Amino acid sequence: MDSITSNNGEIFKHEMDAGPSCIEIEQPQIDYDHQKQLQAPVDPRTCIVLHPGSRNLRLGRPSDSQPYTVLHAIARRLRNTNLTSARRRDPIIVPLTKISSDKLEEVEECRIKVSNILQASLKSDGSQRYATPLKQIAAHNRRVTPTIDEFSSPCPPLLHPSEDYLIGDQVLNISPEAPYHIHFPWQRGDLNTHSGISGSLTAVMADLETIWSCAIEDKLGISRKEFKNFRCCVVIPALYSREHVVHITRLLLDTMGFAACFVFQVSDVHQIEVMFRFEMPSTMSNLMEVE
Repeated sequence: MDSITSNNGEIFKHEMDAGPSCIEIEQPQIDYDHQKQLQAPVDPRTCIVLHPGSRNLRLGRPSDSQPYTVLHAIARRLRNTNLTSARRRDPIIVPLTKISSDKLEEVEECRIKVSNILQASLKSDGSQRYATPLKQIAAHNRRVTPTIDEFSSPCPPLLHPSEDYLIGDQVLNISPEAPYHIHFPWQRGDLNTHSGISGSLTAVMADLETIWSCAIEDKLGISRKEFKNFRCCVVIPALYSREHVVHITRLLLDTMGFAACFVFQVSDVHQIEVMFRFEMPSTMSNLMEVE
């Protein structure tokens, strides 16, 4: 009669009838080279972290102390400039509207009312509020010449570009008369898909590819041909669409050509700051091997 025992995954078979015991051991096959490769730490200089937001895109390496911030928007030139109805400006951008003289008078009346209310009210410590007379302010302004300090900059001129697309802060400086439509591909922690211009899933993914690739080239100095030598980590919120995450993964691996990618689900801003403040540990290198 035989007896079978096991210890740590090893199978022992004892032949009780054949005199001296005979043991047969079957051990699982282990790929030690692959195991060492997974346990090896990943160089943080070969990793890129992308944190897309509704307004800004934060990107950098895990070893960077602070991430770079880029406006997460793109402006594409209209193919047919005669179709003014096809022009679209995202509602997040404040339009440049001309205020009429009647509106200016209304604003001035409201300002005077607020000023009178403040003069009649007391300060938080109970003392009387003192208001500088308007004549004294006007006399002071006539004597002083306006200056711009080192922390302020004049408003940049409006752009009339000729490129097919623009990204970053240049989007905010495009003239309203220029034949461009502006789109933010990310909204409320998810892809900004809608029925309007650039609202299809294909168009949104194309916008993300252009914005992310140009931002990596501009801020990190990594060309698109070198993406195959880097790993990418994308930060998404706690609530997400599984279908959209699949499309983002395909975008990073198939379209942009990264060697591996990892989707990091985060619900706390502090966790994002830690990703940029410390180098990536070896445990995260195992999770990023999604090839």
